[in-house]
Amino acid sequence: YWDAMPLSGNAIFPFGLYRDVHLEVRRSPELLTISVSTLNLGEEAANLELRCGWWSGAAEPLAVSLLAHIAPDTFDGESHAFRRQVVVRPGRTETRTRITLREPRLWWTWDVGSPDLYRMTATPTGVEGRQLSSVESTFGVRRLERDEETLTYSLNGRRLFLRGVWYPFANLFPAEVTDAAYRRDVAMMCEANCNHVLAFTYVER
Repeated sequence: YWDAMPLSGNAIFPFGLYRDVHLEVRRSPELLTISVSTLNLGEEAANLELRCGWWSGAAEPLAVSLLAHIAPDTFDGESHAFRRQVVVRPGRTETRTRITLREPRLWWTWDVGSPDLYRMTATPTGVEGRQLSSVESTFGVRRLERDEETLTYSLNGRRLFLRGVWYPFANLFPAEVTDAAYRRDVAMMCEANCNHVLAFTYVER
């Protein structure tokens, strides 16, 4: 990469261990990751898809009971719980489960509404009813779509004019960045009336 050097370039790529290290003991099957996407929005409900990343060392597929708990993360409101049965196959696999969320609070860009978020907690129950480790993720209920003919965008059915910037990095040295630095940059983007960011950077957790 031609500009991945300091002084003459504009980026430094991290090498080696650049995040926390931990020792992991896995029990089969193990829930690794979760993500939530919005399939469609109705007048009173949203259809969501819960994607779960699994690892299993078993030789055969295993039936797992999955408890999904959805609670407001940035506002006060009602929590919801769903239980679904999934089949986890050997190795690294993914399952997809559909959930209907009634009367959701939608996520909007800051300039037209409130970017409300939910927190999903997924807890699997394995063989012999043994509860496995939970995984959490925050998400917003939203539908961002583009008209292929006019190339216009809409958010939750409302036309949206994107005003975006390219955000390469907050600091040439990623490990030096603090939460305050990110908040400063986001505040300046809002002051510049931006509602869209292309993040071309390593974000420290």
